[in-house]
Amino acid sequence: MLIGFIYAMLTIAIVGYELSRKKRMLFDQFSVLSIFFLANIVIPATILCLSLDTGLAQADRIADFSLFGYFHHQAQPTEKFVLLLGSALAYCSLSLGYNFAAQRLDFSRQVIRGIKFQVRLAWIFIGLVFSLLMFVFGNTLVPGDPIGGLLLATYYRADDPYYAFERTPLNANIYAATTTFLLFSVLGYALSDEKRRTSLIYLVLTVVFVLLDALASGSRRPLLIVGILVYMYIGVRKAKYKVHYLFLILLASVPLLFFGKAILRDLSDLEVANIGVSDVTLLEQVVTAAGEYGLSYLESLGTLERYEGGPRFGVDHLFSVLRMIPLGMMGFEKPWPERIVRTSTAYLTGDPTAQDAPPGYLGQCWIDFPFIGFLVIPLFHGVSFGLVERGFRSINLQKSPFYLMAYLVAGYLVAMPLNSGTLDFIFSPDIVLTVLLFFVLHFINTKRFGLGGVSKSQSQSITNLDANQPVVPQSGS
Repeated sequence: MLIGFIYAMLTIAIVGYELSRKKRMLFDQFSVLSIFFLANIVIPATILCLSLDTGLAQADRIADFSLFGYFHHQAQPTEKFVLLLGSALAYCSLSLGYNFAAQRLDFSRQVIRGIKFQVRLAWIFIGLVFSLLMFVFGNTLVPGDPIGGLLLATYYRADDPYYAFERTPLNANIYAATTTFLLFSVLGYALSDEKRRTSLIYLVLTVVFVLLDALASGSRRPLLIVGILVYMYIGVRKAKYKVHYLFLILLASVPLLFFGKAILRDLSDLEVANIGVSDVTLLEQVVTAAGEYGLSYLESLGTLERYEGGPRFGVDHLFSVLRMIPLGMMGFEKPWPERIVRTSTAYLTGDPTAQDAPPGYLGQCWIDFPFIGFLVIPLFHGVSFGLVERGFRSINLQKSPFYLMAYLVAGYLVAMPLNSGTLDFIFSPDIVLTVLLFFVLHFINTKRFGLGGVSKSQSQSITNLDANQPVVPQSGS
């Protein structure tokens, strides 16, 4: 219980630091970092420790995921304390890296970037192409019935032995593109945030695209990610912490994460009433939801418990980048070493053929450099957020809706390792495609690839902005 209490204090400290920082707008890149660090590690650890260690909830009764077993049965207090210490050190190191890369940024000369009609048409066209691909994906699962196939996507995602869907290059690549579709779709919310007669069209298309993507991915997490990104977007645009919006997201997250899996599975029969959890208490639902979203913490706990190899010194991150180079180029013919995700899958699940089970963010820090890894890896990660901040420094994001959403999406992409610990899911074709699509839309809008200056017809210069004056946070709605 003491560890859970300290995690709660760490949560309060992170929130307090975020509210007290000087920043150019309500949510900057470090805000994105803090939110996803809390969501993936600190808050789930707080809930799990306070609930399970005190006996208020029983993991065996509510969880069918083996990682709960590591937490409840096998993890020792020493390992939990190491992760607690690692969480605090990692956040401090992330802050140090960000502040180093983002120091002395000049926000005194910025531009407001509007969006051309061609960009809107391109967003609609590309979104419709992705939608068509989702139906093609569904048709590969159930030939002749693409909608029925989409309803079974959750079984494809889980490699369900009953259905035993064949993974072909076509459906595997389209399924991987669901991440791109999701992050591309959320840009439409920014397009709807203008006083135009067509604004409702973009909002409706955004909702349709996001729901279609969530169905095709067979996952509940995309809806939460969109909710968080939209919340931060609204906060920046209104310059207020919309507390009631955040409360609604948190309120919806518990049933979404707890009941969502069963609902997605039962949708294949258009029957969602019988999901077999009517006797589960609200606290047990909250604990399960925390475990589902806090897999990074549970995986890290399992890594400290079960990893038996030596220090890896960050080579896994290097190989994640190098694997983007096709075999045979530059005279390199030998296959790459086994991905760390497959290694961690073997020791976490006991089944080397199971679905990817990453080592977790803090777990990867530990196996890279025991103890000092909590400082080294997050330091470079924090620098990455600072570099994104530098990339958007010339844009007045509060008055450039499309680029504000792109800025938040970029922050989410950089924050993705907080969920897994590995760069395997960052340096992948779907993420590269996401970045390329943004630059394509940016090029259509400005006729240039850089985020620097723009022509007078495309932007309005903003001068004499005091970079040292922070946005004053305002509570309420």
